[in-house]
Order: sequence, then C-alpha cells, then structure tokens
Amino acid sequence: HDLSIISWSIVSVVVFFLMIRRPPRSTLFPYTTLFRSLYFIFPNFALGSSINYFRYEDEDYGNSTLGISPVIRFYLNIIPSIKSYIKTSYSFSSTKSDDESYKTEYNDIVIGIGFDYFLSKNVALEPYLDRVIYTDKWENVSENSKTNFTRKGEKINIGIGIGVFI
Repeated sequence: HDLSIISWSIVSVVVFFLMIRRPPRSTLFPYTTLFRSLYFIFPNFALGSSINYFRYEDEDYGNSTLGISPVIRFYLNIIPSIKSYIKTSYSFSSTKSDDESYKTEYNDIVIGIGFDYFLSKNVALEPYLDRVIYTDKWENVSENSKTNFTRKGEKINIGIGIGVFI
C-alpha cells in the first residue's frame, strides 16, 4: 500500500482499552473515538484531528466526556503488508457528571505507535499503543462541598480501530 497517493484517512473507533495506572488500579474502560480524519500532506506524513466521546454509567452515577485533538502521524515502511506509524497529539477534553456535581478538564500529550494492517485496498485494522502524559483539573461543585484539585501523571492506552483510506 502506497500512502503517498492517498489523500485522506478516516478512522472510526469503538474499542475497549486498558488504562494501566500505578498499582493497585488497572481498569478496563469503554472508549469511543467518533471521528478521526488525517490528510496526507507529504508521502507517509499526515496531519489531522479527532473528536472523542466517552460515556460512563453505573448504578450510582454517570458522566460524559467530549474532547478534540490535533494529530500528527508519520508512517514507516518496515514491512510491505503492514504500515507502521508513530504519532503524537495534544488532547483537550471536558467531563461533566449527569447530576452536575463535578466537572473535569483533561489536557493530554500523547506519543504512540501503531500499524495499519490492510484487510482490503482501502480498509485497515489499526492497533495502537499510546503513552499519555496528562494533567486533570477537577472541580466538585455540589451543594455540600466545593473542592478543586489538579492531578498529573502518565498512563498507557492500548486500542484498536478500523481505518478507511480514500
């Protein structure tokens, strides 16, 4: 697959990813990237953006997260049938609880690797591994308590998506 002649890549991802944090917590979260678009400005070099949505619910509460992220991706020609890539992005997202008792802002720097395994001429599986450096700003705005704090750290995201190259 020659990515120098492809002008666009559109990726839709509905995956579960394992967010690994320092012990004792490692948890599986559902995660959805609604839309990611990449434009190849040079052979094997793409710029793009993604819009991310995450929904969490359990018996006691729920929340929704919406975010946007510019993306840079560089493809490597290591194995002919697989297009490996390295990527970087900056992500900003915001979470709000259903009962509006708290809100959170996330700022993430993402450095990752992955590959496109083409199932057909234009459709590829896209497994990836990301290292995320994050800063979260939490604000509790419930009637009983007003608490603000900032948390910084790193995490690893593992996922898979489907890419359509047009």
